Amino acid sequence: MGVMTSEDQPFGKSTVRRTIDRDMVNTSAMFSVSQSLVYLNNPKAGCSTIKTSMWKACDAAAGVTTFPGNPHFREHDPFIKDLFRRGTYNAAALKTATFFSVVRNPFVRILSAYFNKIVSRAPGVWPTFSRRFGVRNDIGKNDLTFRDFLVMLTTEPDELLDPHFRPQYLNLLLPMCRPHFIGHMENMSEVQAFLEPHKVELERFGKPAPRSRERVESQYVGETIDLVREKYATDFELFGYSTDVADVAEFTAVKFDTTGRELLTPWIVENEFPYELVDNPTQRFERFRAMTSRGQAKANREAKVAAASEASRTDDSWSRLQAYAAFAINSGEYALAQQIIARIVELCGTHYSQVRNPTIFFNRSNTAPIPLARA
Repeated sequence: MGVMTSEDQPFGKSTVRRTIDRDMVNTSAMFSVSQSLVYLNNPKAGCSTIKTSMWKACDAAAGVTTFPGNPHFREHDPFIKDLFRRGTYNAAALKTATFFSVVRNPFVRILSAYFNKIVSRAPGVWPTFSRRFGVRNDIGKNDLTFRDFLVMLTTEPDELLDPHFRPQYLNLLLPMCRPHFIGHMENMSEVQAFLEPHKVELERFGKPAPRSRERVESQYVGETIDLVREKYATDFELFGYSTDVADVAEFTAVKFDTTGRELLTPWIVENEFPYELVDNPTQRFERFRAMTSRGQAKANREAKVAAASEASRTDDSWSRLQAYAAFAINSGEYALAQQIIARIVELCGTHYSQVRNPTIFFNRSNTAPIPLARA
């Protein structure tokens, strides 16, 4: 893998979000203790094939058959479910485990996600997507166009998107994680070569999507190209993909620098949150959550009110703002709570005016606000 200079390092740009929380880690990092492998789950980039292969390899090593035919049953798979519950497994083994993942051309990946999860109304994805963006369930398959779908994604912070739509750098937990290997779905033979020493035989799951080339040619016209280039700019740059839609089958070497300090495992194993790698709103929120009332109840309350007040003006994550609002309500700071809720409503409705077909939405006056999270 190539090494990036300070001038072309994407994570030095203020436009790149670096928000990674525990739920994201547990969704992405699939640790197979027996294989000493951690697969960074990257949906729509061969994840079904990778998980199937690893699961069957675990079964073969243990002399059992547990694979049910579907690699996405997390309650039954052989991987650690909650990496932060350090007493339930040998967490220290993470320090010597091999982290890896597979990426895919952003143009092809998000188009595949659109047809597979949105047009096909995938039960594990569509209900949450439609509820979040206020889309009616009774719309026709062609009513939510690819262009309008992309517009919705651009209004949402990267970390709040479903993993199928989320930029791949976040699914790979970059820059906290330092993967030992990042393969390309366009050349699975390199992935097989990496897995062979770990006694994992690559077994393809499912069938290639039909008419994928024709879909690229028909859907990528004008604005849709620009929307994907902008939303997934870091993926294009880090993973060696061209921003020319005519070159979707081409790629160069991954450009992520793997030589720096790895901060994911110290966070998991030793509870050292890497404040230096996250943006200011995330730092504020993590410190807000870490404050307790023991010994300094008044000072902590005042500090949390100040943090919530600042967030109400500057934070663009409606998820974090939910926690701030819940705290304000529980603390009797009702004016502040109303201010935060107003910002949540504003942020969550940004896409309404940008979508060309407004008939896909519920009557907004009848749409209930998103429930508040606990502080």
